[in-house]
Amino acid sequence: EVRAAGAIVVAAAGNDDRLADNDSPAGLDGVVTVSATDYSNDRTSYSNFGATVDVAAPGGDQGVDSNGDGYPDGVLSTVATDGGDLTYAMASGTSMASPHVAGVIALMKAVYSELSAQDVDLLLAGTHPRTSSRITRDLGSAGYDQFYGHGLIDALAAVNAAAELDNGMPVARPAIRVEPLAVQLTDSQPSVALTVENAGTGTLNISAVDVDVPWLSVSPGSGGTGAYTLTADATGLDDGLYLGVASFSSNGGAATVTV
Repeated sequence: EVRAAGAIVVAAAGNDDRLADNDSPAGLDGVVTVSATDYSNDRTSYSNFGATVDVAAPGGDQGVDSNGDGYPDGVLSTVATDGGDLTYAMASGTSMASPHVAGVIALMKAVYSELSAQDVDLLLAGTHPRTSSRITRDLGSAGYDQFYGHGLIDALAAVNAAAELDNGMPVARPAIRVEPLAVQLTDSQPSVALTVENAGTGTLNISAVDVDVPWLSVSPGSGGTGAYTLTADATGLDDGLYLGVASFSSNGGAATVTV
């Protein structure tokens, strides 16, 4: 009845590391059920799973600090206190993952106001008759699986797909993606390869790569998609732990790598 009224329902899979099939609303037919991923795009230890999971999104993990920035890997979230104050706090859970998907679907409806729940189902499965565009990045086993559903939600790809449904044309816009986003280097292993990809459309141009500490460098310093080498020079440094950041600037946005 809710779907027939034009609503698209997005629900958290749950945080009990168990089948979501018997939970409500996650286990109900017609619901877009969302599992949670961590900083490395792996399923979190708490996320529910099962045949009712449709898609995955970042849910965070307050128990680890995978990028070494000194903060737990939670998702910055809006919260309200009992006293009525509105603020922000780090949180983790499938209740952090599901708003990512709901927000992406809202962006899609802003582009294509006629977007229906059935459209979303078909787009997630990659079987929509009016576009071949995918709105997820495949994770885990190839194709659908019970941990990630149809994959990790991709906001730009989703908006492009909605634009195709609206007027047959995707949004022509590059978008930078750099992997990995966090690396650990030592004096015995001072270099690592980074991969720069275009997650959007058109041509991605890297205008500059900047570092915030003198012992860090990236080569080449500009260019396009492909491999970049990040190197730490420990010469003259005392033994200890150091933190640096490499920043990529492009016509498809910015990206940072924590070192």
